[in-house]
Amino acid sequence: MGRWLQFLKGKAYRASEFLLEWAMADDMAVPMRKGWDRKHGRVLNQWRSRNFRPRMVADVGANDGRWSEMVQKILEPQGMVLFEPQDCFQEELKERQRNCDGKWTIHKKGLGSRRSTMQLSITQNKAATSLLPPSQKGIPEDFHLEVTGKEEVEVHTLDELMEAKQLEHCDFIKLDVQGYESEVLRGGRRFLKHVPRMVVEVSLRRIYEDQELVAGVLAECTSLGFQVDEITEAARSWPDGTLWQVDLWLARL
Repeated sequence: MGRWLQFLKGKAYRASEFLLEWAMADDMAVPMRKGWDRKHGRVLNQWRSRNFRPRMVADVGANDGRWSEMVQKILEPQGMVLFEPQDCFQEELKERQRNCDGKWTIHKKGLGSRRSTMQLSITQNKAATSLLPPSQKGIPEDFHLEVTGKEEVEVHTLDELMEAKQLEHCDFIKLDVQGYESEVLRGGRRFLKHVPRMVVEVSLRRIYEDQELVAGVLAECTSLGFQVDEITEAARSWPDGTLWQVDLWLARL
């Protein structure tokens, strides 16, 4: 009975959260139809209302491209550069690229603190695939982190790509790299010093082996001159409702 009560409480919480976001939104039809993240859409619209108009946006860990599609619609940047090393997402990314009038550049590369070749741990939940292996302790079953395969990928750094002129100045960058956030930040310190805004997914509890948790990642961000502007929920386990991940929305001091 206790687990069922927890489950029902969790469902009620999610329903009330959804209704609140619905009431606050100007237009929920497009986000619902396209499967966009409502919490991210809310913050992006807030930033737009404050006259934030990025010319170029970088999406590191682009997955299937839905986040970039949402940013293209809300913030209307002149261009976007997407980094996604997984084979399974490449065709979907190209399809979304065509629908955005060719304003996207897609790189099938990973990013880190140094140039190398690494193995991606492909998980059952493809959005949780990482350059780090999943932890073997205490991970909720509903995260579906069972490793189903490996893919060899090229790993570069943001600074290296900037120096090679493969990456121009960006006004906004998203990092969703499943425990590898600090490595990407360390490999892009020169590049990131010129980026005014950033959103980074961080973990409150260990999901991957050797990953930095929120305190370490936030320390890297603040050392680059960023401060937290907003925090949104990214992942909870059910039915207990434990918070595992959040997104830090950061602006330069």
